[in-house]
Amino acid sequence: DFGIMYSCGIIVSQKAISLIDIYNFHPGNLRDNRGSSPINWAILLNWKATCMSLYKIGKEIDLGELVTEHECLIYAHDTPKCLKARLEGEIPSMLLELVDYIKRNKKGEMVSNGIYRKRICKDDFTIKNTDSRDIINAKIRSQDDYRGAALKVNGETYYINSFDEYCEIIDEDICKEVQ
Repeated sequence: DFGIMYSCGIIVSQKAISLIDIYNFHPGNLRDNRGSSPINWAILLNWKATCMSLYKIGKEIDLGELVTEHECLIYAHDTPKCLKARLEGEIPSMLLELVDYIKRNKKGEMVSNGIYRKRICKDDFTIKNTDSRDIINAKIRSQDDYRGAALKVNGETYYINSFDEYCEIIDEDICKEVQ
C-alpha cells in the first residue's frame, strides 16, 4: 500500500508517514526550490529551467527519497499557469516510473537538505529601480495569476501586468531602449 499526493497544501503527520509510504509530486527541484509556490519562485528568480520531482516524503517538508525528476525549460513568456501545465504533463510518465520503482524495490537518492523558499511576499515582486528588464519581466510574469508586480512611485503603489504598463508609468532609459 502507498499513497500519492500532489498540490495538497498539507503537511503529513509523522504517524501517517510511519504507517504507509507516501509519494509526492513537487513542481520544483528539491535541492533548490522547496516550499510553497515553487513555480512562481522559478519564474521570479528568472531561471531557465525547473523540474517536476517525485519523492517519497520524509520527516522534513519537501525532502525525502527521490524517485525521479523531469526537467522542464522555462521560456521568456511563461506564466505560472502555462509552466504548471507543462510540468503536470510529466506526471503520467512519472507514475509509470513510480510503479517500476516500487515493483523493483529500488532505492533513490536521499535529498536531505535543500533551499527552502518561504511564501512569496509583496517585497519579493516589488519592482526596484535597480532591476534589469529581465528581472522586471520575471516579477511581472510570476504574478500573472494575481494583481501583478508591485511598483511604488511617489508613495503610490501600482500593480503592473506588462512591461508596457511599467513604461507608461516610468520614464526610464530601459523603456526608451525598447521603443
